[in-house]
Amino acid sequence: MQAYPDAPFDMVETLAKDYFIDALGDADTRWRVYQSRPRMLADAVTVAVELDAFRTAEFKRGSLRRPVARVINAKYEEEKESKSVRTGWVADETSGIFVKGYMQGTPVTFLVDTGANITIINPKIYAAIPKSSRPLLRPVSVDMVLANGNVLLSEGQGEFQIETEGNNMMHNVRVAEIGVDAILGLDFLRDHNYQLDVLKGCLYVKEPCEASIRAAVSDISCYHVSVDETVVIAPGTEAMVVGRISEGPQCWESGLLEPAENFAERHCMLVANSLVDPREGKIPVRVFNPMSNAIRLYQGTVVGTVGEANLLEDPQEDEPDVDFRVAALQAGSDGTKTVPDHVQSLLEQDNPDLNSEQRRSLAEMLRTNADVFARSSTDLGRTTVVKHKINTGNAQPIKQAARRVPVQQREKERELVKEMLDAGVVEPSSSPWASPVVLVKKKNGSTRFCVDYRKLNAVTMKDSYPIPRIAESLDAMSGAQWFSTLDLASGYWQVGMEEKDRQKTAFITGSGLYQFRLCRLGSVTRRPPSKD
Repeated sequence: MQAYPDAPFDMVETLAKDYFIDALGDADTRWRVYQSRPRMLADAVTVAVELDAFRTAEFKRGSLRRPVARVINAKYEEEKESKSVRTGWVADETSGIFVKGYMQGTPVTFLVDTGANITIINPKIYAAIPKSSRPLLRPVSVDMVLANGNVLLSEGQGEFQIETEGNNMMHNVRVAEIGVDAILGLDFLRDHNYQLDVLKGCLYVKEPCEASIRAAVSDISCYHVSVDETVVIAPGTEAMVVGRISEGPQCWESGLLEPAENFAERHCMLVANSLVDPREGKIPVRVFNPMSNAIRLYQGTVVGTVGEANLLEDPQEDEPDVDFRVAALQAGSDGTKTVPDHVQSLLEQDNPDLNSEQRRSLAEMLRTNADVFARSSTDLGRTTVVKHKINTGNAQPIKQAARRVPVQQREKERELVKEMLDAGVVEPSSSPWASPVVLVKKKNGSTRFCVDYRKLNAVTMKDSYPIPRIAESLDAMSGAQWFSTLDLASGYWQVGMEEKDRQKTAFITGSGLYQFRLCRLGSVTRRPPSKD
């Protein structure tokens, strides 16, 4: 690797292996390769190739329910006590359930799939429909997410006429690349009152009096929720991640988010059950990383499912408030026992001027805003309002040699770099830029990790964003009696670095080249405006 011309072979192999795993496009493949614990790059490549070959072989065998040409010509004899009527022919149960029909008069073989929330048609079938009867497609704002977390792109949606054994229905259908002619999803079966008999291989349409089937199907319907953007969760912290719903349930006012099956075992993280508003297609997802190392959640990873929530009416006025009674049992006379551990010390500080009522108010404030206070040195917040940019214009990359580090400080340098790696602050780099590291002793005896960015600052265009004047800020507090001071924990690290500018923050150490993923204290001229 050019970034490490003198690096040991083991380190080069480890970095190459990690880069290869991170570059795999499928989240399930990444996890399975990572789970195999490959020691070298060749081991990781072997596992990935075997997984790809296995999936290809399974697909060719038809295990993914590929369409079949042969259909059963035997009719099911209708039971006397049933009011159902037969609506189509179905394929052999070993290959899935298929129904012959028409879409806009064009012959189609439908795959009946109760695991699909929506009905889909193949673009080839859509193109085969005569232009005179081909429905116009409307754009789609919500992506379709497969069971493995991959996003299925849609060309649009429209109202199609679907005919099966003489029954004509209009239904909203999406156009997307699938391996069959068309899929009859759960929405079609529910909206048109269909019932699927898997044992007999038959599809029925029920009489109106049988509408209870529709309600039963609706009660169990749910939607996949996947990560909208790749994020890194710091060790021992909880983060709020944006989740994308596979198909926005526009009619639901409230939804219940639950973790995906085996999510904790596969990703070593926990997802909290929560009540959400799914109508916009995106919801907040609370994710907790209990491990001692940072964990990356890739875009498209399925974290849970959301189903419709039926909210109960408010309790009667004469009924006791359960939450209030529980809080009264847990709290002491001043309410201090319900304060989380990491803010308990703030409440226990000597406050002789506060009476019991004021201490209860303080405890309530700390409990309500506990997530604002850092639990540890690696518990960093992250703003999504702005990202730090470094505008160097047409300047050529500046590469400097590493400075000599005293022997007694080399181990400390490695420890500080490892801490930043684990916290997701820095990442390995192959950048053409490189700035030297400087270790500075603080007044309390600890070591500050600094990077000499003077040459980088010299070619960086200055930002004229106005910074508030201290005198004016002090004047604004005129007449006030009580003041509070809050200190951001590693404040600059709470501002993300623009992806294309990360390479400019690269710094060189005795163990290799790294670059910042977050805004670095002391780096480049635009830093104060970005933070303000």
